[in-house]
Amino acid sequence: MSYNYTDIDAEMEADKAEYTAKLDARKTIAIDFDGVLHKYSKGWQDGSIYDDEMTSLCDLFNLLLEKYNVFIFSTRSPRQIKNWIEDKMLRTAFLAEHPDLKIIPFYKKFWKSFRTVGITKRKLPAHIYIDDRAYKFEDWNKTLLEIDDIIC
Repeated sequence: MSYNYTDIDAEMEADKAEYTAKLDARKTIAIDFDGVLHKYSKGWQDGSIYDDEMTSLCDLFNLLLEKYNVFIFSTRSPRQIKNWIEDKMLRTAFLAEHPDLKIIPFYKKFWKSFRTVGITKRKLPAHIYIDDRAYKFEDWNKTLLEIDDIIC
């Protein structure tokens, strides 16, 4: 039996191109950690992650990953967040249901993944940022009028 490696290579390239196109077409969601995933009911405290999750992380991530690229951003150590999430998911779901978690390498400028939630200390490009302390900026005139009411 002989194989036509040119046809196999062409088929593999077509599959890779299709996969890349599907991945590139997905929108990206960035999720803040404290106050959005972690309840953070007492504020920063000593830097430990002390509270429960806001919702089932496994269910949330699996739902979002069906349609979007997802990453978590925080000023905390990505390793600390990853360990906390893995601990929470192990307690609440079967291992087979867990999405993968990956600390995003510093050299990555974008996050795109079908089945993996990224974790970073950087604000990477996203179509939407979900954050408990965000203000929707429209223009400086409106912002300057509203800022005192918001933070005072």
